[in-house]
Formats: sequence, C-alpha cells, structure tokens
Amino acid sequence: MIRRLLILTTVLLLPGCGDGDEPPHPSLPARVPLPECPDASYEPCDIRDQECQRRIGELAACVRGDAPLESLPVDVMSEDAFARMEAGELREPSPSALVFRQALASLELAPAQVPTRDAAAKYDASQIYGLYRSDEKRIIVVDHGMPADSASVNLTLLHEFVHALQDVEHDLGHWPADAPEHFSFDYALARKSVVEGEATFYQYRAAAPLLGLDAAQVDLDSALQEHLEFVIERDFDSDAPVDSSFLTFPYAYGALQVYSSWLHGGRRGVEKLWAAPPSLTQAVMSKTLDQGEPQARGVDIAPLDFVFDGAPEGAFTTVASDSLGAWGLALLLESVGLQAPDALATSWRGDRLSAVQVTGVASTFSLWQIELDSPESAQAVDTALERLGNAEHNVSGSRVYVSGAFPLGVPRRLGPFGKRWLSGD
Repeated sequence: MIRRLLILTTVLLLPGCGDGDEPPHPSLPARVPLPECPDASYEPCDIRDQECQRRIGELAACVRGDAPLESLPVDVMSEDAFARMEAGELREPSPSALVFRQALASLELAPAQVPTRDAAAKYDASQIYGLYRSDEKRIIVVDHGMPADSASVNLTLLHEFVHALQDVEHDLGHWPADAPEHFSFDYALARKSVVEGEATFYQYRAAAPLLGLDAAQVDLDSALQEHLEFVIERDFDSDAPVDSSFLTFPYAYGALQVYSSWLHGGRRGVEKLWAAPPSLTQAVMSKTLDQGEPQARGVDIAPLDFVFDGAPEGAFTTVASDSLGAWGLALLLESVGLQAPDALATSWRGDRLSAVQVTGVASTFSLWQIELDSPESAQAVDTALERLGNAEHNVSGSRVYVSGAFPLGVPRRLGPFGKRWLSGD
C-alpha cells in the first residue's frame, strides 16, 4: 500500500518547474519526519506566503545537508507579469538553428516551426509554479490566482530551493569547469541529469512526510522507476520529442542516477557525480538501466565531405550539425515502434546529425551517421528503421546512415551523393 500511494504521487509530482493544473490534495494521515530532519515542518502551506517559503527553504537545506540560505530573494509574480518578462527575454532562433529544426522535422523528431515568443511565454506562465534563476540568484513563484498549498506544489518549490543550494556550492553558470564552449544536445542532457536529478531525488525524498508517509516504509526505487516510465512515455508521445527531452530525460533518468549514488554513499556519493559528471546520455542510460557498457566519451565523427567526382563545387552546404546521443537514437527507434528502444540505444558509440542544403534546391536534407558498438547492433537498428517511412537508411559495418528531407515528401536521395553516402562510402 505504501508503494502504491507513492506511485500515485508520481503523476502529481512534476518533472519540471510546476504545472498550473493543480488537483486538490486529499486529507492525509499524521506525518512521520525524515530521520535527517526530525524537527522540520512537513505541513503543506501556500508557497506565495513568505513564512511558507522560509519553511520549505529550510527543509530543502536540511534534506540536502546544507545550511539554510539567509538572503535568497523569492519573488511572487502574476501569470501576466511573468509572461511579459519572459517574452521580453526570449530570443529569435538563428537561421542555422531553424535549418537544423527542419532536419529534425524530416525525421519527425521536432516541428519545423517554433512558437512565437508571446505564445511560448504565455504557455510557460500557465504551467510554472516556481523556478530558480541562477543568473539573478533568485526564485520566482508564479501566482495563478488560486491557493498553492498542495504537497506537490510545495515540493516544486523545494526543488527550486535545491537548485539555489547547488548554485552556492557549484556555481551552476560555470559548472563543470571543463565544459566545452559549445554544448551538444547530448552533452547538455547528460550534464543536466546531475542538476535536475539531484533536485528531483530530494523532491521525492521529502515527498514521503509531506504526503503522510513513513520514508522508511516507502519503496523509493520502485517509485522512481515508475516515475521514469511515466515521464519518458510523455516524451515518446510528444509531437516534439527533442524539445520535450529537456523536461523529461534529466529529471527521470537523473533522479535514479542520483538515488543510486545516494544509496552508495549518501551526500558524499552524490558529490562524486558533481565532481565527475557524465558527458553522454549513453552513460546515464547504461548505468540507470544496468545495460551495456557506460562510455566516457563518444566516437568522433567528422563532418561530411562533399568532395567527390561529379559533385558541383559548392553545391552542398552543411548549415548545422549536432550529436543527439543515445537518447536521440532512442527517440528515433521509439518513433518506428520499437519496444524498449532505450535498451538498444545504449549500444550507441557516437553520432552526428547534419542539416544540409543544396544550391538551387528549396529543401533541407538530414544526414545522420550513428556509430554502434558492433555490426550486430547496427543491423538491429537498421532493421528497426524499416518502418521509418519518411527517410532512407542503410548500414555499413557498425555504422548506420539515415537520410531525410524537409518538406516531407520531396525526393530524399541527393542524386549520386545520396547513393554514395547511404552505401557508407
């Protein structure tokens, strides 16, 4: 029964910074304090209230083993005020970023168009209850004009206080010190799995007493596994899985990653993740799923060389390229209906997705090279892609090649170049 009650909260607890559609909270039994925080208050309160903010801040510090933050601003803003602020800060995507989105769209991993700044800001304002801004060193609570006193909303604010504590200790804007100047999609998700994973783990650790449960009797491992399945399924079902990944992968996989470290060393175990964070989603997935061999780095895949006999000089231009990592491969495999795509995705060893334009052709072509751990894994991926109706694919040794085009429906092969590339030359 304890496990079922906590799994129910998996649906109520939010993988991001809060949801405006907050259900009423039920009456709960007497709360059993966490052993590390016996004197904390576990009674849910309205997070718009300063005293409530202070209590949640103290609980966040206690459960993480820190001293409470003395002078952290917590500003309460209306939905309209938050939307205006965010709309004024959002930047228009660069031309190369828009072309790369077309490459993603050719594989149905993201819509080609992005919402307007006003639409994006209005949507965010309707969904968010709280967030921490590391560049401003403050927490913002969004007032939706109704009580914000449920356990799940309280835990959302606790999550943001954990981010503030992380920032004091690690300087999130400059962590890790050896970060590359330009993040790949893969690297960004792996790095974020530590930041969001720790905050989500402590959010779940504190959930037990706030929900009237005894943490000692809670099957937290099962709850976090259920949380992962629920959240990742939302990403798989999304019309924009690449975009949704930043609100799913780091929280779901990251929480289990941090929980494992915490079990093997408590706070010190978690600190090892901060000292040596993963740089690949493959490493996060492999350790979390206990499948395959976690990789410290991926195989370098050089940009495509368009110089070959018969190719017009300057005809092909690589506008943008990126590594989507093992998680990007899992999204592709799931899109063709492969069961448990994350298992095969852990055989990833490197990838490069290029967005290519051709002189005189009003289309964008996606050219994706994916290196696997063996020819057998590459063949398994290629076989799964037989159900990929909007792209061409082929395999050579341990590398899979995928080519799509945007708009969908235009010829996908680039004449002699496409044939040569898809054959693996």
